[in-house]
Amino acid sequence: MNSDESPLYEAVGRFITAFASAEAGVHMIARKLSRLDDEIARALFAGMRLTDMTERARALLRIEPEDRTKPALTGEAVAIVEACLGQLKTISGRRHNLVHRVTGCGATGIFVTNILSSKTAENSEFDIYTLPELQAMAGDCESISLQLDRLASSNRASEALAVGVPAWRYRPPQPSRKNPDTRGSPE
Repeated sequence: MNSDESPLYEAVGRFITAFASAEAGVHMIARKLSRLDDEIARALFAGMRLTDMTERARALLRIEPEDRTKPALTGEAVAIVEACLGQLKTISGRRHNLVHRVTGCGATGIFVTNILSSKTAENSEFDIYTLPELQAMAGDCESISLQLDRLASSNRASEALAVGVPAWRYRPPQPSRKNPDTRGSPE
């Protein structure tokens, strides 16, 4: 790795750690929404993948207490959780490819490809992760983590409501470019 690549690899590290914090936020909000004792909720939710935790959190958001007591979250707080879960899902696919595919550093960013694991070279995918994109995804994950942490805490929910739904910095790129055909034109 040369010094020109350092900012990119540092951004990858920041993004991955911020994503882990956002995942932890999903666990915290699911435990709060469950209304269970923390020890019991931890036992139920431990080891769940993000997609499963997200499904559980969304299902818990829709439950109205039978005894008509105050729900765990209401109105704007529910909208914040939904927005955070949606943005994390958007980012999750990019993170998955980044950590489970072959990567390297190119002139415009980190390249990611599945050429070694795709069924055929023609069906392989090739993506570029730029420094601004990595920074935007990390920033959004930090916002998600903060908002879900605030909402999961009884004494900090008002802070989350004051902030509202974060202004997302990350926007998904165009669909993945297929690996360019390097065999030349057909004759």
